[in-house]
Amino acid sequence: MNVAMMIFSNGIGGAESVVKEILKRSDNTYVITNDEIKIEFVKLIGSERVFSIGPMFSVKGGRAINKIVYLLNLQFGFLNFQKKRVLRSSLSVEGFLLKNNISIVHSHLELDMYLASILKVKMKDKLRAVYTMHGALGLDPNDHFNTFLSKKDKINALKQFDQITSACQYFFNILDNWIGPYNKIVITNGIDSDSMDLYCNRDEVIITNSFVYLGGEREIKGPDLLLKALHELVHKKNIQNVKLIVLREVRNNSKFRQLAQDLSVEENIDYVGYVPSPLHLKYMNSSFCYILPSRSEGVANTLMEAVGMEKAIIATSVGGTPEIVVDGFNGLLCDVCHLSIAEKMEEIIKNPDLAEMFSNNNAKIKNDFLWNNVVEKYKEMYEVLS
Repeated sequence: MNVAMMIFSNGIGGAESVVKEILKRSDNTYVITNDEIKIEFVKLIGSERVFSIGPMFSVKGGRAINKIVYLLNLQFGFLNFQKKRVLRSSLSVEGFLLKNNISIVHSHLELDMYLASILKVKMKDKLRAVYTMHGALGLDPNDHFNTFLSKKDKINALKQFDQITSACQYFFNILDNWIGPYNKIVITNGIDSDSMDLYCNRDEVIITNSFVYLGGEREIKGPDLLLKALHELVHKKNIQNVKLIVLREVRNNSKFRQLAQDLSVEENIDYVGYVPSPLHLKYMNSSFCYILPSRSEGVANTLMEAVGMEKAIIATSVGGTPEIVVDGFNGLLCDVCHLSIAEKMEEIIKNPDLAEMFSNNNAKIKNDFLWNNVVEKYKEMYEVLS
């Protein structure tokens, strides 16, 4: 049984990382992708098992032209050469599948989902198709997903799959409103045990009352809510020795920095910037608590890492987060509101034994999420489909 991962994107993020983890632990697995990220998979499994349909997210003219084309695509769709590229590539991809006796395609993002559905219709019983939902695909009105396909295209494509998986039930609750009966299974995101073993050290000195935040300045991650919560703690509750450790780039002229200045909390923030994985785990390990103030979320990879690093957690109760964080057991859940976030931060600062309990409980459950165990669930699913 040969399986092909299918993923088209312009960079390495959560979905691409999942594909890489599956490839590390699987034999007879191929990748169908695009030029922009092809090298990431060639490094793992060699060039013979990687097929690229060519460039998808770059055009001649440099970065500025690419940015303009990208924005026009999202707004109007009339320059959507990505969709056209997918349609033109179907014959060559079918040839790659037949040549390598690939009987299952496993797609992960919007455009490759579209191609997989086309191939499924064309090849019929010769091919089984799996799609993993890493996001709500714009089907949730609260989701801020930028889409290249119409809602009709997405729904028609989803109906062709033999199996749909997701890291959380939350995405299925959304999908249930759009398509009829379908085969679904929750397979959580995983934790890299090697990285956890390397960086997780409970004996290391913890920075007192420090909260590590890995969302940068992205609005969907709730940075403004977090800054207002920090202001509430420092200036209204008079908790002066609190420190916010911010990873990912935050530009000097960004709204984040301006708001921090306006709220007079700059002295309580340590701007670390971008830190390549897995080195960012060093900052997580030395922090008192991991905090995720997102407005919308599936299951954040950094949340899974916080479990693996045995950290106390504070997170907004959105998306799939409550399926990982059980309020009062391995963390605290709060509303999407700066006052609620501040309340939970104050609670854990004043109750360090509570943070210790959350850490201990995450240590107990983290083995359930190890990538080796997660990938075995995918393999079992492939066996059933074959």
